[in-house]
Amino acid sequence: MLNINKLISHGHGLAPSLLKRAATVVLDWDTRQKSR
Repeated sequence: MLNINKLISHGHGLAPSLLKRAATVVLDWDTRQKSR
């Protein structure tokens, strides 16, 4: 999670679509962890 947050903080120059994809992956991973 911390790695992803770092990537997003460095990714202000990235395309918004990439940031959206990263956010979706994070949310998906979060949901999987909760469903255990």
